[in-house]
Amino acid sequence: MTKGSGRRRESHLARRVSPTRKSVQAAFRDLLEASGLGPLRGDLRRTPARAAGAWLDHLLSGYRESPARILEPLRSSRSRNLVAVREIEFVSTCVHHLLPFHGWAHVAYLPDGRIVGVSRLAALVRCLSRRLQIQEDLTSQIATSLHEHTESRGAVCLVEATHLCMAARETHSRGTVITAAFTGCYETDPARRAQVLRLLGAPRPGRRRGRR
Repeated sequence: MTKGSGRRRESHLARRVSPTRKSVQAAFRDLLEASGLGPLRGDLRRTPARAAGAWLDHLLSGYRESPARILEPLRSSRSRNLVAVREIEFVSTCVHHLLPFHGWAHVAYLPDGRIVGVSRLAALVRCLSRRLQIQEDLTSQIATSLHEHTESRGAVCLVEATHLCMAARETHSRGTVITAAFTGCYETDPARRAQVLRLLGAPRPGRRRGRR
């Protein structure tokens, strides 16, 4: 590809992306003005552009990524031992209230002759969390994607998160929401499931849970 054709392609992509960004900026401007702020002045004048950037470049960037592609570079390995990563920090957005929830994901899988780089596990969590989600679905999606795309014998995802929609609404509820998902041998074998939960640091019995 020549430099000229590359610039034309980038220009073409910019024309396609630009209206979307402008429409998101306009939506934020309408929201702020409809909230009683009137014409935006001072620091608020740039808020719609900043908010559009935060949503498109970060909070919703996971829609531009593919779990299958993230986990694609599998390599053969003699090891069939457990692989686990604890405390992968994430921020996601509640599909019900468009408010953030954030916390840690703990993931593990049992290889069946093929493994993936451990940094890819964090990338998988980032991809799926940067979409509109509820925590239960996010947990299941991480475990299922890890199981299917690594062709493993089983996968686990444990998520602990706090939700702004709990703390910011009238009830002022606080708490840590804990969800877990199991696939393959971890779904069918209670002994394996108990073992991996101990390794990942399962919540203590009786730990308080929040409600949405």
